[in-house]
Amino acid sequence: MGRGDIADNWTYNNNWSPDGSPTPGSNVALTFTGTTRLTPYNDYAGFQPWQSIIFDANAGSFTISSATGANWDLYFKIENLSTNSQPINIDAILLKSSNNGNEFDPTNGNLTINVKEHLHQSTLTVFGTRTLTINNTGGSGIQQGGKLSLGSNSAGFTGTVQLNGANSYTGGTTMFGGTLAVGNNSTLGTGNLTVSGGVDTITAVNGARTITNNIVFSGSSLTFAGSNNSTINGSLTGGIRLTERSTTRLPAPC
Repeated sequence: MGRGDIADNWTYNNNWSPDGSPTPGSNVALTFTGTTRLTPYNDYAGFQPWQSIIFDANAGSFTISSATGANWDLYFKIENLSTNSQPINIDAILLKSSNNGNEFDPTNGNLTINVKEHLHQSTLTVFGTRTLTINNTGGSGIQQGGKLSLGSNSAGFTGTVQLNGANSYTGGTTMFGGTLAVGNNSTLGTGNLTVSGGVDTITAVNGARTITNNIVFSGSSLTFAGSNNSTINGSLTGGIRLTERSTTRLPAPC
C-alpha cells in the first residue's frame, strides 16, 4: 500500500520531538499528543519492537495506519489516556511480554484495533472504563496459547471489550468485571470463560450468538443483556449465578 503524503510517515524526522524518528527497541515507548498530523503512517518495514504505544491525555483523535508487513513486536501495552477515540490499522501485533503480560487499555477513551492477527503466549489484559474493539480483518485473530483477561485480581474492569472476529487462542477468558460483547460464535477461542469478580455482563452483537465455551463461576455473577439472543452450548460449573436480560438458551441439565 502506498502513501501520498510522506510527511505522515513514522520515519519522517520532523514528526517526532525532540530527537527525530525513533529507533525501534523493546524499551522505546511512542507517545502521540496534540492535534497535528492525526493520520500517522507506520512505514517501518517488518516486525519492529516497541515497548508501548500511548495516546496521552492531550491527544486528538488519531488514526494510525500501516504499510503492508509493517508490524509490531509489542513488549508492554497500547493505552488511550485521552477522551478521543483512537483506531489502529495493522496486519499483525506479536505480543512479546514475558512477565505480567501485555495490555490493551481504553483508559479514558475508546480504542479500536483492526488487525489480522495477534500472536501471544501469555496474558492479554484489558484495563479501563471505555470500549476496546478488536476487529479481525481477515487473518487468524487472537491465537496461540495465550489468554484474555478483562481486569485482574488487583484491578477490575468497568468498560467493554467487543470481539468481532473468530479467534483461536486456547488459554481461556477471565472476567473481573465489565461487559464482553460477543460478535462471532468463535470469538472466545477454545478455553473456558471464567467469571471471577466485579459486575460481569455478556451481550451478543452483530446478531444472535452461540457460546460453545464452558463457563466457570468463581465468586461472581454473570448477566446476559442486549436485544440479540444468546445460546450457551458449553457447561456451567461453580457457584452458578446467572441473570437473563435477553433471550438466553441454556444447556440441558446433566
